[in-house]
Amino acid sequence: MTTLAAAGDSVDTIAKWFCVGFVVLIVLVALYAVVALVVTHIRLPKTVVYDKVKWYGDILNRVGDRAYVPGGLFLAWMIESNLLNEDFCADAEVELEIAQIKNRTLTGPALYQRWDGVLTDEMFDDVGNLFAKEYVGVVLSGSYLGDLQRTLCSPASTSADDVFSLADTWENYELLKPLLDSRFQAWSKTIVMGEDA
Repeated sequence: MTTLAAAGDSVDTIAKWFCVGFVVLIVLVALYAVVALVVTHIRLPKTVVYDKVKWYGDILNRVGDRAYVPGGLFLAWMIESNLLNEDFCADAEVELEIAQIKNRTLTGPALYQRWDGVLTDEMFDDVGNLFAKEYVGVVLSGSYLGDLQRTLCSPASTSADDVFSLADTWENYELLKPLLDSRFQAWSKTIVMGEDA
């Protein structure tokens, strides 16, 4: 009889552990479902891309490295204006490249090409991003390209694509820089006035 009682106790113990295991499994599955639901509904901030040379397609094929000039001139100005994100600049190689821009041993378009021809919000600080969104726009939709064309292209220029035939020179940058400074200064005043209102 004691053998049967011991066997019965063992079956009861196994049944209890099986039930506990089953409950734990159900709780884990429910927890997984909740976590999966939450994760799918979390909206991570998306990177804002102001310019990406690879998007130019046929223009890139026609003009080659000159496709990097419009974005590269703006990048050089952002660097010289100290509008880059500190975290982005923390990399030793990036620091060296920024110093090369400031020392004029590397052009903005050349650096832009090294950085895969992409301008994103992750590169700029808060002020730089606000200005870039307004002036450059997403996918170069702002007034920057028009200013670039009026400043550096011939007066007879009628095609917006002419900005993609500009030479990668510090002379072109120096011609454009006063306009960028002016646009930034005017934009800064509107931001300050907007905060005071």
